[in-house]
Amino acid sequence: MVGWCVVMTFLRTLCGLKADRASSIYDFSMCSDLPPKPDMPPVYPRPDITAGAGFEDLQRHDALRSQAEQVAGYHFTEWVPVLDQLRAEKQDDEALALLMEIIAATERGVRFSGREPAPGYTHRAAVILRRRKDYQAEIDLIERWERACPPERRGPGATQGKLAERKRKARELLSRI
Repeated sequence: MVGWCVVMTFLRTLCGLKADRASSIYDFSMCSDLPPKPDMPPVYPRPDITAGAGFEDLQRHDALRSQAEQVAGYHFTEWVPVLDQLRAEKQDDEALALLMEIIAATERGVRFSGREPAPGYTHRAAVILRRRKDYQAEIDLIERWERACPPERRGPGATQGKLAERKRKARELLSRI
């Protein structure tokens, strides 16, 4: 996984973050970067209002989930325009570093929501790895997503099929080497 220092240097340059702000915006001491085990429920399940949880409990849970899903102080979905720009400028190193942080953020969010991590970011990173002909890293990345999201927790969508096909093709390409 790409080191946080590399990503912070990139983000400081891109966003003009000051060093003192950058060091304080990445605090996930209550979360782990590891996705939950597939057979376990979310570590921090959403409080059930019918079981006596109050509105404040729901707000606190949602705030923690939102914080866990942040990358450099922004929700991971807010980085899509930056990723698009990096792709257009063919800055694969920077895009991959940012994507790896976003993937970690989506996995942290799973600990609160119990749903699948967004597969689109894994797909984008897999495309970059294929372009580099790093087939083993591509396979490992897709398997990481699969571990974070067992079949029974996956929602509808075409990206899952694309990831399965990419993994199959990457294995085929790796076997030719």
